[in-house]
Amino acid sequence: MRATRPRRCTSASGPREILALALGLDTAGELHPLAARDSLHDAWVELLDELAAKRPVVVLVEDLHYRAYNNLATVHTALGNLEEAVACVPQGAPTPNISGSGS
Repeated sequence: MRATRPRRCTSASGPREILALALGLDTAGELHPLAARDSLHDAWVELLDELAAKRPVVVLVEDLHYRAYNNLATVHTALGNLEEAVACVPQGAPTPNISGSGS
């Protein structure tokens, strides 16, 4: 990735710069990790509410089988706190059978 892309990403997010954390960019600065998490949750709720107030919104969450608990908590919190209607489409692969039984 070229060095200008992270700057474009964070400048495009404006007051919701914290959303760039979801892309792996360190925009939390000196925030405590729990405060950064809460700010990220709040920013997602604000963004999705703003978008859903204007038009229908569908959130696709891919590869749930790879998602860490904290990422799922962010999605759960964001969707649970929305004032507008938003459709969520979770997608994941089945968990592999490691027990050796046929079921």
